[in-house]
Amino acid sequence: MVPRDFTDVASGVLDLECDQQARLRTAVGRAYYAVYLAGRAAIAHFSVYVSSNADSHEEVASVLSSSTDREIRALGDMLGKLRRRRNDADYVLYPSSHPETDDSVEATVLGAYIAIETLDTLILSHGPAAEARRHVMASESPRNLANARIRIAERRKRPGP
Repeated sequence: MVPRDFTDVASGVLDLECDQQARLRTAVGRAYYAVYLAGRAAIAHFSVYVSSNADSHEEVASVLSSSTDREIRALGDMLGKLRRRRNDADYVLYPSSHPETDDSVEATVLGAYIAIETLDTLILSHGPAAEARRHVMASESPRNLANARIRIAERRKRPGP
């Protein structure tokens, strides 16, 4: 399994015919785990290891947020915010005054795809066999992102419940 698979699940969950908040909250959780796992893999690629317990979630966001690269720092901040949303989605039975919406969660899922592409690019640009990995990802990444955008556009064309 690769982290992007969770993003695909998050996108697919948005198409389910079930309770709106259950569907949206599940999608937020899957989007979070996709970015978290991609971030964890990216920092491990650079021999930065985090604990294997619940603290690792905060550690991954912290490591990314402390990067000297502006884009990676922004991903760390995004991961921290997404974690708080995931925690609310999973543990707060009654939503705050700002419950999840289709538009906000679709934007989150698309943001997760973009975050993973950025992290993949970071990994692919360093280390042995980087050229071969770049070639494989060059064919896969744009297609995955394009498919996500198409699914979101199609979803928006559908009549509401």
